Amino acid sequence: MHDFTPDRSPAELIDALYRARRSGDQAARAHIQKLLDHEEPMVREEVLSLLLTKWKAGDLVPRAIAMLQTDDDEGVRAQAAIGLGALSASGIAPTVYLRLAELARNPHVPDRVRQACAEALTTIAGKPSLMEVNDVTPARIDELVAVIEKSHKRC
Repeated sequence: MHDFTPDRSPAELIDALYRARRSGDQAARAHIQKLLDHEEPMVREEVLSLLLTKWKAGDLVPRAIAMLQTDDDEGVRAQAAIGLGALSASGIAPTVYLRLAELARNPHVPDRVRQACAEALTTIAGKPSLMEVNDVTPARIDELVAVIEKSHKRC
């Protein structure tokens, strides 16, 4: 079992998170989840990546949305978007992809977060791709939402 005590150094916690990722052992998930409140943004990013992208912790969608909208760190917000996209590949509630689209369209949202939201939408649409920030236009986001909605109607 890895030590996920929050008072360990960020580097030690990130190393422990990588070991948990490699082992696939989810026994410490409750301890890892508590690190979503860690003061170090890199720790929060790695926890989101592990829980959402690797372990597909769908029960964390509300928390991920909250972090996407309110975390002080752009990297954490971007990782929350990417994690939501990864979870969504197997199906997602319209409120999630519509929220991602809303943030991607908003010019007041930092570019890094807008770009991550758009990339998450490409994953949900079944066409995962990296996007340049210049490609994150309202028209492109509308196209992605239309693809997502069309695929939802088929299900």
